[in-house]
Amino acid sequence: MLADIDAVHRILGSRRTKAELGLPPRARGVEQLTDPKSTLKAMLEIALGDRRARKIGIRPLYGALGAETSIAELRSVPAFVRFETEFRDALAALGFLGGRPASGVRGR
Repeated sequence: MLADIDAVHRILGSRRTKAELGLPPRARGVEQLTDPKSTLKAMLEIALGDRRARKIGIRPLYGALGAETSIAELRSVPAFVRFETEFRDALAALGFLGGRPASGVRGR
């Protein structure tokens, strides 16, 4: 969610820069955040002000930012690329990408 500054701008209605919001300069830098939840909370407070940020909270941002975040931006984050590859491989192994389950795999 923190990888796409354009999504952040659309959701929060803020035009602050990544640096002003406490975000890494490049999308791949979000991997290095030790506490992304705190970063998200701080970003919200900077963008909206403390009082409004407390009123809204970070929970509603998860769905909103998740829906708006660009897959292209996520693909610049190595952890996402690994997840996407492993997920695609798992789907292929189960036969979901070829249209039929692999032998020995039964649907429910």
